[in-house]
Amino acid sequence: MLSSFDPARSRTIALEAARRLASLIDAEGRFLYRYDTFSGAAVDDYNLTRHVGAVWATAITARRLAARELLAPLNRAMGWLIDSHAQVPAKLGLPVIAEGTGVELGCMALGLLALLEVHRAEANPGYLDLARRFADYIVSQAEPSGEFHHRLLLSSLTPSDHRARYATAQSILALAELAAETGEQRYLDCALESESALARKDFGVREHGHWVLYAINALAAVAPDAGHRAHAGRVARAILVYPLYRDDGLSNPLSCNSEALAAYLALLRRAVPEAGTIDSSGEAPGEPMVRRALEENLSLLLDYRLADGGFVEGEGRPEVQIDHIQHAMSAYLGHALLYGSP
Repeated sequence: MLSSFDPARSRTIALEAARRLASLIDAEGRFLYRYDTFSGAAVDDYNLTRHVGAVWATAITARRLAARELLAPLNRAMGWLIDSHAQVPAKLGLPVIAEGTGVELGCMALGLLALLEVHRAEANPGYLDLARRFADYIVSQAEPSGEFHHRLLLSSLTPSDHRARYATAQSILALAELAAETGEQRYLDCALESESALARKDFGVREHGHWVLYAINALAAVAPDAGHRAHAGRVARAILVYPLYRDDGLSNPLSCNSEALAAYLALLRRAVPEAGTIDSSGEAPGEPMVRRALEENLSLLLDYRLADGGFVEGEGRPEVQIDHIQHAMSAYLGHALLYGSP
């Protein structure tokens, strides 16, 4: 199949972005989280969810593009996180990542994914065991609605009413990936029940949920379901029909929607469940339309790319934040992997 955006170029861009992210990890294991590209001045701010997200995405790139030199800084970043922020509240009995006064579900989910991907790149039984314990915490936060409690207050070990935009889909993704790795049914069951409930509500369709498409594609690798695929088709169709994110002048909306389209294309290439097709209404977009939109996005995203492999935020602002690089890297990697690993 021909591509109008060279997959080899996507591999190069993804690898250079991964190397840039790894270079931002200091000797302690923290990222240079945000900085001005003109002055080099760092912004005194940090976000643990983005820390583990950057480790996760970089570890995938290191594994899929055979860049083992990235593993040492990634292990350093995971070591800092565990040493500085992991704790086991006595009344909870499970390890958690403490951030401020609470435990953020999205941070736990991406922390699980980071542990799992670094383990996949270089076997580490300790990381895999901790990933299982994080999964036990995530399962404990599941609600009958298919949602999860998004924040646990450390002082009382009770959930707050805080809702994070991406935490639920990130949790489904984490449980699906761990189930694929270990074969443990309880994690898969929780993920499947959540996605089935959310699909009936069109969860993430209006929001162009890229984490939703990541999650459905991961579930399809172990337990394909026609209803889930139809849900994915509705998310992808919304991205194609309403491409207003291209007018934002920011790199992250372009990157995240590109990640979504790449994940949907990967899903399209999986076998269709016997119980049905991807969308019986015929409204789910097909590969040519989706691939064209993805490659148009990747071309537009080049305007935000720096010579060192990083990506700026946009709108004339010279700042780089680690998630700007992470999402752009993942978008190009997702495109490259549609054409096979080297």
